[in-house]
Amino acid sequence: MVKRIGRLCRAIGVALACALLVGACGSTSRSSAGAESMASMKPITIPYSTIQTADSPQGAAFRAFAEEVSTRTGGKVTFQPFFSGSLAPGDATLSGLKSGVVGAALLVPSYYPQQLPVSNALLNLGSLPHSTYPHGMIASSAAVMQFQTRNEALKQELGSNNVRILIAYQSEVGFNLLCTKSVDSLQDARGLRVRVGGGAWVRELEAMGMVPVQLPALETYEGLQRGVVDCVTATTSSMISFGYWDVAKHYIPVSMSPSNNSTQVINTEVWESLPRDAQAIVTEAAHTWWKTERVGALATYAKFATEGPSRHGVVFHDPAPFDEVLRKHQAGVVSTVSASGPPKTDPAAFVDGYRSLIEEWSGTATKALGTPEPSKDAKAILESYTAAQQMNYAEWDAITKKELFDAGSAR
Repeated sequence: MVKRIGRLCRAIGVALACALLVGACGSTSRSSAGAESMASMKPITIPYSTIQTADSPQGAAFRAFAEEVSTRTGGKVTFQPFFSGSLAPGDATLSGLKSGVVGAALLVPSYYPQQLPVSNALLNLGSLPHSTYPHGMIASSAAVMQFQTRNEALKQELGSNNVRILIAYQSEVGFNLLCTKSVDSLQDARGLRVRVGGGAWVRELEAMGMVPVQLPALETYEGLQRGVVDCVTATTSSMISFGYWDVAKHYIPVSMSPSNNSTQVINTEVWESLPRDAQAIVTEAAHTWWKTERVGALATYAKFATEGPSRHGVVFHDPAPFDEVLRKHQAGVVSTVSASGPPKTDPAAFVDGYRSLIEEWSGTATKALGTPEPSKDAKAILESYTAAQQMNYAEWDAITKKELFDAGSAR
């Protein structure tokens, strides 16, 4: 029944998106595309697709962006959101973008290892960012934003798929484990079935002796409830928004690779149909989207650290035994990428360029926040989840806006 409803919702969503785009494309190809400015363009509504839920921090960040664009363009450019994969599920987003049915979207590279090999190579370098909170998270977001918008191999790969970057960021400090049973050692972890979205996390779970299970996000709650899977690897925001913490109570903040290459993209033809002053507004509003992702993450971590134990009975476990194994595995992955991938690049230069940006932005983050990176023991991790929300990010926001989003930032 749930699957039938999901298919029906997607069918309705596609029909509505097509209706929006017929109007949009009709105006953009004849009017907006030739318009010199917003004053002479016809209004355009851009269907936006995401697998995230409407009430998630990511949903709130998108709405902040969309509202700013609509307000500043006088309603000439608006975005129509389709949450929870109601327009296109994660593994159909790229085809929707290429065809134009989807106008803008959250694009998850791990769904497309064949079509997006360079993006997936970057995803496989997710262990390079510092696994500290919030320093590692915000520094990696800046590094990947700069790398995605200036690395020619990445730009060409997305361009060949008819999309362009709006923002790239790291969604939280990393993927962690939430289990239905106590897991304190590698022996406890051995053989446990863990829901995973694919990509680098499959091999990381295998390195810890766990069994990866690819299960749709919307089916994972029931999977945990019925014992189809014992754990889920996810961000804290997903643990909350999908309700995983209601059925799984054992949290291990293990240093699995983050989603260091989350990308919000727009169909190239839709982008090029916008006059330059509208493009400038969308680009500037993208910084609001980008930094609001961080604001949402800060609130999420604080909520998870406080309400998790007190209201949901979540128990924090020491990640040290797992991190030791992961570090060895992750070092091997980085070496492999450096030696043999991605295609059509100098692999070593690709890795070194990304690593260099991470270190540069890590130094900038530490200076801007005025505090050193926290340690990785269990107590310090828990404390950092709440302390980060109280830090002052004004200097950081000013630096990143100037360097990454202003007109002269070489995007």
